[in-house]
Amino acid sequence: MLLNLFLHNVWLAIGLWAILYVMDYVFTLKAARMYQEGANKHFIFPGGIELNPYFKEDITRLRRFSFGFFLMLFFVEVCC
Repeated sequence: MLLNLFLHNVWLAIGLWAILYVMDYVFTLKAARMYQEGANKHFIFPGGIELNPYFKEDITRLRRFSFGFFLMLFFVEVCC
């Protein structure tokens, strides 16, 4: 039933994806902030906390506004 809802309402599926995409970035920033504020004493991530090399520098520097992130969000939203 839920699958049919998203298959028949493309804009709803695109909107949900955009919300989840933004939430992923926000929660990754929160985790990176917690890591830099003291969790790095207990846990070691040699390559950094971000797995996507495209956003690694932005997450490491705790940038709230990432041009690459919004460019990717816009590109995926427009091309769908």
